[in-house]
Amino acid sequence: MIKNIKLQLFILISCSCLFQGCMIHKLKVNRSEKNFYGIKKLLSDNNRVEVFVTHGMGINSLDFADDLVKGITKQENFHLSKDTTYHLKYSKRRVITYNKQDKQLTFTIHGWYPATGAKFILHFIDIVSDRLETMGQFKSSMMNQSVSDVIMYQGNYRDIIRKEMRSTLQSMLSNKEETSIVAITESLGSKMFIETINESVSNGERWAAKWKESIASIFMLSNQLPLLYMGDLKPLENIDKEGFAFNRKSKALQGKITQNIYKPLFEFMSDTSGTRGEKPQLVAISDPNDLLSYPVPENVFYTSMYNVNNVFVSVADKGYSWPFGKPRIVNPVKAHLNYQKNPLVINYILNGNTNK
Repeated sequence: MIKNIKLQLFILISCSCLFQGCMIHKLKVNRSEKNFYGIKKLLSDNNRVEVFVTHGMGINSLDFADDLVKGITKQENFHLSKDTTYHLKYSKRRVITYNKQDKQLTFTIHGWYPATGAKFILHFIDIVSDRLETMGQFKSSMMNQSVSDVIMYQGNYRDIIRKEMRSTLQSMLSNKEETSIVAITESLGSKMFIETINESVSNGERWAAKWKESIASIFMLSNQLPLLYMGDLKPLENIDKEGFAFNRKSKALQGKITQNIYKPLFEFMSDTSGTRGEKPQLVAISDPNDLLSYPVPENVFYTSMYNVNNVFVSVADKGYSWPFGKPRIVNPVKAHLNYQKNPLVINYILNGNTNK
């Protein structure tokens, strides 16, 4: 028996550290399937670059893009020229302009989160004293504050959110000077952005066509489109005896359904020449452990109008396991909600990838 109290404490702390070391693993996924360019190249080729930024579910303040903006402008030594916030009825718009010699870089940040503010009623409804603390935190952030955004947008909030996003997008074209546009959209925000542009083009609104023509790059973070468009699929007619709606081994049918899911994105990427006559690019960045994101399947989603690429990074950089085991789980909230704060993501958006 160990009688020395200090020795007992030392052994306890040592065992605790060893146990923690075995449970927590540093995740280092950082991979791009292809080469692509970032904002830095656009700045070298153009005097003026406009960047549209919007958020996904679970965001409740306009500072969601602060790390992204500061990371890009600080690395490139741009100086703040003007910072203005506009309060719309159901959203907020922040326009930040930076300059460096003859170069101008403007970020138009659209926060649609005020529109879904009623979701916080779920916190008052969801009072359960017996719930485990960690599960309570997960439910609060993932379900009550995040998934609720999706449900509200798919319901009565779709039109008011699109209307004010349309106003923000139009405001970026007020200057007659030619410009290159970069769009950075995240999870549910990607769906809102695509549908707003598609609807405006369909209605014959000239600004939307010009917006598409000016796009150089789209960085789609945490792509949720396959999940969000499942409800728009038409029911399949052939149900087999085991209740499956289609032959899961049929590559042709898999491809057909995938194309239907990505139909709005394909529509968005059609009929555009891109900025400066060059082919624009779509870069989908996701954490492989993000439960809600999906890569863009290039084998079935093919377009000659865009260069499509998938990038994978560890947004949640810690994995957890039993002692001495391989990492088996990450914090699902951190894996989905922190893309615009992640240094790897910011670096890809600024510098692209030239390692292939």
